[in-house]
Amino acid sequence: MIVWVRNPRPPEDVAKLSTLRLPGAPGVRPRGIFQLDCSSLGTIARVSRWLGRPVLFASPAPHLRSKLAGMIGVEVDELLCLPNPIDLEPGEVRKSERPRVVFLARLDPYKRPWLFAELASRFPAIEFLFVGQAHYRGEGAWEPDMLPPNVRLLGHIDGPEKLRVLSSACVLVNTSIHEGLPVSVLEALACETPLLACVDPGGVYAGRFDGSGLDALPSLAAGLERLFADADLRTRLGQAGRRWVEATHSRERFLEAFRDLCARAGILG
Repeated sequence: MIVWVRNPRPPEDVAKLSTLRLPGAPGVRPRGIFQLDCSSLGTIARVSRWLGRPVLFASPAPHLRSKLAGMIGVEVDELLCLPNPIDLEPGEVRKSERPRVVFLARLDPYKRPWLFAELASRFPAIEFLFVGQAHYRGEGAWEPDMLPPNVRLLGHIDGPEKLRVLSSACVLVNTSIHEGLPVSVLEALACETPLLACVDPGGVYAGRFDGSGLDALPSLAAGLERLFADADLRTRLGQAGRRWVEATHSRERFLEAFRDLCARAGILG
């Protein structure tokens, strides 16, 4: 058995997620934060080991090993690397003439999109693009309302249009309360677009802010100011990110890693 681990949440991260609140609605439980009980995977792992059945855990982010162990309640000796196959070929990247930042995620409370909208109001000369759509409606969901004039909602986009938007942006802003290693981050880095985030997978880290995250706005604003004031920093971070994604998260690297995992599990001779 090979388990591809994406975003493990041990009890301390579940507790962090439980602090999430919608701005202006402190008594409303945000939708989409229910945590599944994954302890049964720990039971399967223990029984499989006792029976001598190979069990391997792999992840695009092997540094999450301790979080995996905390989530399933079983010590994990190794969390091997199984990359995300990022299949983007941006070619020569050209950023837009008007400064542009992008939000690439679901427009759901977990991602705290309201922080991106609030950030836009502080930078009227910069274009802010929401890319994504909401999975939830009604009470406990976030509804975009009275957005600043420099904000555009693009909805779900893919293919050449998505590649064009990511390549033209100067910064990807991630305001989630919790993340593993999002595909959106890898796609942005593949397009030489650096990251400003409330999680720390690499880029400019705004710091940890629980709850609604509104306390993060000064730090996010300072991070954005820093990135726009230093074009060389943006270029260095973007180019380094692209090199890393091409070397680590390519389709070829995924297939190599998967073959290695199959060999270790005894599937391949």
